[in-house]
Amino acid sequence: MPVDHAQSKGLRRILPVEAYTLRNFVALPIIQPRAPRGVSMPTRRTVILLPAAVGAAVAPLALTLGASADASALAFVADIYNAYKGKEAKGRPLDDERAIRRAFEPSLAALMVRDQKLAAKRGEVGLLDFDPFVDAQDWEISDFDIAANDTTPGKATATVKFTNFNKPVTVRLDLIKIKNDWRIADITWTRDGKADSLRKIYGR
Repeated sequence: MPVDHAQSKGLRRILPVEAYTLRNFVALPIIQPRAPRGVSMPTRRTVILLPAAVGAAVAPLALTLGASADASALAFVADIYNAYKGKEAKGRPLDDERAIRRAFEPSLAALMVRDQKLAAKRGEVGLLDFDPFVDAQDWEISDFDIAANDTTPGKATATVKFTNFNKPVTVRLDLIKIKNDWRIADITWTRDGKADSLRKIYGR
């Protein structure tokens, strides 16, 4: 459903909330009732992130934003996972250097690019033989639950939960802000109660 930007602007004037315009999304916080005097409210905000492009067919994502978290970190992660929604979703292929460097911080991107080039010379796949964003080679996902929190200035973590082919999956993304853009510093998956990460795959 197209987003009515005039309506969203009016919403900012009428309601005591803030509407964020981030990259290609408009995130509208869900209104929480004001707490009585002396009663503290939860420090997390739930928002609905909508595609800002007219005619966009992507369904909204329900996100949780920590009280101190940078909303642009949520937009960065949501932009990635919107590409995985639905039966025909193509995801975010990491089959070329440009795509890798747009998603990952420089040192991790360099490891990934180097491995891809060496594997290509040998006619092989490389160390990363699955999609790191969904921890699988195939997917059929309808909804994502994404929560983000700042850890230190310029760094954040995003926890993404979803169900893929009836299997619950949790993926954690460690994010770092480089100038004005977020990049992924590492991805961690939990398998059979044990944690594994993207950097471990490359021995770093």
